Amino acid sequence: MPITAADLHALGDYQQARDLNEDTLTRCRHVLGENHPSTMLTTANLVSTLRAQGQHHQGPTPRKPNQTNIRCPAPSPWQR
Repeated sequence: MPITAADLHALGDYQQARDLNEDTLTRCRHVLGENHPSTMLTTANLVSTLRAQGQHHQGPTPRKPNQTNIRCPAPSPWQR
């Protein structure tokens, strides 16, 4: 079973957890985009690890969603 950043965090290995979270965040942003739920969760995990290290001021800068990335579901053909 692979070791995750959450496992490393729980074990107190904050530097390894931080490295893994930063790598994951870079990949999520590239593949999924800024506003994807997995990207946001990874950002929150990184901030949690930084807080545990007392370095929360070094965390990623939150970005505002841009209107082109927000998708609304198409209306049902049965709705009027």
